[in-house]
Amino acid sequence: MTQSLTFLCRFVVLLACLTISAGAFAQHEYRIKLYQHTSSLETVYQYQSDGATSEKSGDRHFTTGTFSVAFNLVSLRGGFHHEVEIFMPEIDRSAQNIQFPKNFGLSQSARTRDVISTYAARYEINQDITNVTKRFVLNLGLAVNPYHIEMEFNPREGNVYNRNVRVTGANINIIPRVSWQLTDRLSLELNVPVNVFNVYRSKQHVDNPILPKEGQTNAGTEHKFFEDIYTVRFGVAYTL
Repeated sequence: MTQSLTFLCRFVVLLACLTISAGAFAQHEYRIKLYQHTSSLETVYQYQSDGATSEKSGDRHFTTGTFSVAFNLVSLRGGFHHEVEIFMPEIDRSAQNIQFPKNFGLSQSARTRDVISTYAARYEINQDITNVTKRFVLNLGLAVNPYHIEMEFNPREGNVYNRNVRVTGANINIIPRVSWQLTDRLSLELNVPVNVFNVYRSKQHVDNPILPKEGQTNAGTEHKFFEDIYTVRFGVAYTL
């Protein structure tokens, strides 16, 4: 799966390079954007019982507290857009209040204090499909969304061991959008990043002195197609 992700990333980078080369002498337009993300996801709760871990799905819920900023370069000849987006990081946030759109595995136990930190970015290349009117524009994009997540399960009791989980991965998104031009400089947009493919590597470490050193850490790579996470992104753009 790592080879598949590498191929897709190379394809996006190559497409971006070809687009930039094709429009090197074209007039460009620059925009700053602010996005608000509303996501529907489901948390998986993990319970420890007699040394074994069992899982139980939680209720599906919505998060509305994810924000990001983006810099957008538009080629006025051909209608291509290059966009770099940076998500506002969440650092040492309580697991019950995490907003990042990811299906987390949490302990939900009074015996631990669970905190999560998330970092993410996205590179997107997209193109205007058609102008419905002079003010409304339809657009379709392809994006790579790398992310890194750190989860700390800190013990509240002496018979519980500290556990750390790190997840590093990338989503491949297809993003349809509609934009509404309010003024010459200000516009609104609504888009839906579809999670086509997600590949990630997770590494877990448990500070349990009873286990041998090699048994305290385990890692693995997983992938998912069309993950059960749904996001609607609302944006405000200002043309520089």
